[in-house]
Amino acid sequence: MSLPGAVPYPSVCVLVAVGTLGLAVGSLHGAWAARIARHEPGPWDRRHLAASHLHRSQASRPSPRLVRDNLPAGIICALAYLTIVWAYGLTLEALELLLLASALLLASLVDLASLTIPNGVVLFAILVRLAYLLAAGGLGLLDGGPSGAAVQTMRALGASMLSGLGVYLVLLLVTILADRAFGRSSMGGGDLKLFFLAGLYLGWRQALLLIALACLMGMVFALVTLPRDRHARHSSAEGGRPGLMGRAFPFGPSIALAFWATILWGRPLMAWYLGQSF
Repeated sequence: MSLPGAVPYPSVCVLVAVGTLGLAVGSLHGAWAARIARHEPGPWDRRHLAASHLHRSQASRPSPRLVRDNLPAGIICALAYLTIVWAYGLTLEALELLLLASALLLASLVDLASLTIPNGVVLFAILVRLAYLLAAGGLGLLDGGPSGAAVQTMRALGASMLSGLGVYLVLLLVTILADRAFGRSSMGGGDLKLFFLAGLYLGWRQALLLIALACLMGMVFALVTLPRDRHARHSSAEGGRPGLMGRAFPFGPSIALAFWATILWGRPLMAWYLGQSF
């Protein structure tokens, strides 16, 4: 992943277009997340489109009501899009990160609504990463020394997969040990898959920073919402993930927020902390 700030800042027109796109995508994700949480077909599902064939033109683009009803999700997505484009410019890497941000937003919204993270969202993010590495390798955008494009691409693919699997397996072991020590589930499988994405996209070094940030943000989120949930059940019998203090806890939004912070500032922070670039 290249260092942000090495590209020219985008124009105002580009930022307006990117922000508008983020608002629309975030609003659609808000509506889609609500449907997924209720186990209903999403807005682009064939069953949904067949049932509303008289309104196809409305289903193909966000209506003013859809944007209004899902305005918080739209604003969050717009801010994520704008900061990514501001840092990375109009590059292939920026496109990869915009798609990742969309996937993380949808996963967070579904997690907040149903305490689950859809496997399809994780699979989409994995495919985006693999497609980026293949495209970047073919265009000669990967750092690999004097070796050929094919060798650079294979090295990048192998390094990303090993980092993702390494982070996943280490956290899986820690989770198993914590479950046995405390006698309850400490982290859900969906959260582990998001941490796999951290290693896949950022490498294991920056993934360590992301894990620390996610835990810190998760504790803050749990403490803020604790008074509201004081009288709620301490575990969910319907697939929820017991978390901090034994109560069901959506960790996905904290991981997504840590992902965003690491994408923007992770590399400079790690270089400052270790006193070297890598």
